[in-house]
Amino acid sequence: MYPDCPLDNPQANWQCFTNIIQKKLNNKLQPFAKHFPKGTDTLFFSLKVDTLGQLHLLGVNKDINQELSSLVLPQVTSTLSDLPALQPAFKTNLEIPVEVRWTLPVCVTK
Repeated sequence: MYPDCPLDNPQANWQCFTNIIQKKLNNKLQPFAKHFPKGTDTLFFSLKVDTLGQLHLLGVNKDINQELSSLVLPQVTSTLSDLPALQPAFKTNLEIPVEVRWTLPVCVTK
């Protein structure tokens, strides 16, 4: 659960949370769009929320070059670290926190 989104509906909270991250990353990455490979306007970030609610970047598209990766990754890491802590996911009715991993697409227009 993301504290800046509706807390009464988990699905609405998740949608709000992913939209916020996508917008923040789009704004942060916009200046680097000219470095994207031709035909690439979307980057895919592998993310994880750990059992303490901390958000981690696990990786980015395998097909981006080292130069672009070195430009993009610090921006993404900075953006993620500026977000408030999340409430971790729990196994249903067991109150045991679990990790959540997913891939977030971020479309950056040139």
